[in-house]
Amino acid sequence: FWLRQAAGDLVIARGGMPEMLPEHRLFHAQQAVEKALKGVLVARGLSFSRTHNIKALTNELRAGGLEIPEAVEFARDFTVFATITRYGDGVIPAPLLSDAGCEDAANIAAEALEWAKDEIARAEE
Repeated sequence: FWLRQAAGDLVIARGGMPEMLPEHRLFHAQQAVEKALKGVLVARGLSFSRTHNIKALTNELRAGGLEIPEAVEFARDFTVFATITRYGDGVIPAPLLSDAGCEDAANIAAEALEWAKDEIARAEE
């Protein structure tokens, strides 16, 4: 469930529709990472709170004994993308709103998703 959801968000983060705002692409990059991490937590039998906070989710994974890769560590800063598009609070730095910034965020989300797939496969062995 979680990985399928994350993969769908990644497609949107990559610019699924030409009329998308950069903020929406960044939101879906955040969602892809969040859902990938939740998938790993579920596969490992670890509990987690209902949160959009990637830092909190990585802390749960670390507490469960997992080593967090650099891309996922970097994605901890994506949490703000989950709230800005929902509540309008905060400001996204202009460079991130460029096509290159959105693509960088999508690439980080893709790395997080690949890591999650590997971790879930290990958990199922």
